[in-house]
Amino acid sequence: MPSSTVSIMFPVFNGERYVERAIESVLSQTYENLELVVSDNCSTDGTFELLQKYARQDSRVKLSRNDRNIGALLNYRKVIEDCSGDYIELFGHDDFFEPTCIGKLAGCLDEYPNVVLATATRNWIDADGEILRVFRPVEESKVIPGEEAIFRALETLENWIGSPVMYRSRFKGTGIDSRICLFGDLDYWCKMLACGDLYYLDEVLFNARIHKKSDTVHLTRDMVFALDLVRLMDKYGKYFSKIEKSPENLRKRIAQKLVDCTEGVIYYHGDNFDHLLEPIPVDWTKDDMTESAARDLDLHDYRRAACYALMHATDSDRGRRVEQACFAEEKSAMLSTIDTLQEMTTRLSGEIEALKSSTSWKITVPLRAAKKMLKC
Repeated sequence: MPSSTVSIMFPVFNGERYVERAIESVLSQTYENLELVVSDNCSTDGTFELLQKYARQDSRVKLSRNDRNIGALLNYRKVIEDCSGDYIELFGHDDFFEPTCIGKLAGCLDEYPNVVLATATRNWIDADGEILRVFRPVEESKVIPGEEAIFRALETLENWIGSPVMYRSRFKGTGIDSRICLFGDLDYWCKMLACGDLYYLDEVLFNARIHKKSDTVHLTRDMVFALDLVRLMDKYGKYFSKIEKSPENLRKRIAQKLVDCTEGVIYYHGDNFDHLLEPIPVDWTKDDMTESAARDLDLHDYRRAACYALMHATDSDRGRRVEQACFAEEKSAMLSTIDTLQEMTTRLSGEIEALKSSTSWKITVPLRAAKKMLKC
């Protein structure tokens, strides 16, 4: 049996639709020295009953249930504290592993002592499990220095690292920073990478599901990513200067990322975006508004203002792209017409040359000369 124990942390809430597929992908791993540490956050569907079934069937399933919903962040922290393995793998209930995933990532950590976390190529899949695309941010298997991995994350402003991601338990800390929501896991990986390197394995070992009810989609729709990006810049902007890049590049990248995300929210969620733009009914004649209510109102109005600005930028950007697309179509049509005319000219020139070298043309030369003299 392999010497290193792997704890797969599995915080879950109302995951009935996908939880069986997820758990079965864990229990069927070729690497057997693992535990599945599950914390049900007071699910209201049939999730907990399914979890109980698997806990009875396999002793590697360590199941607990909260008396009340304590929120995703606290549930995450609770699970991480319950992990006892040498290595930890974060796992979501709507995703699933390929059979050799855990063994291969654990092997990377075993082989490279300076590597603090390992990740691999993954499939993006839709709600029904159909592959949308293969996500391969690195073209080959290799060790990537920690600072370079952090820089890559900041430069792209996307969580290219995981899942899957397995890390050494001694770096687990207290989990995700509560001040960072959508990019909390990326911040978590960056903190570890400040202490060591990353190993990227270029094999498809994981399937990450994208669907409308996922936490990522919900947090994107609520625009909480806006403050996340600014806070990430404050925490890790120093890595830009270490690799001879200006912080101004990062600020511009954040602005563009906000525009891109906003455009995606508008395109995919339509009316679901309107709740950020509607004012909260407030009686401004009252002077007894509580401090908490005033803060909530300030935050909501800040989000409205941010949305207005981002939507304007998005519309402008979309307008430029539409103009460019239209111009590209017109240019393409003009080039096509030019090509056609050139082909016709070439063909006609060839026909004229063939006619001039024909016997009939040569025989009729005196007749054409006489006709020309008569016209004169």
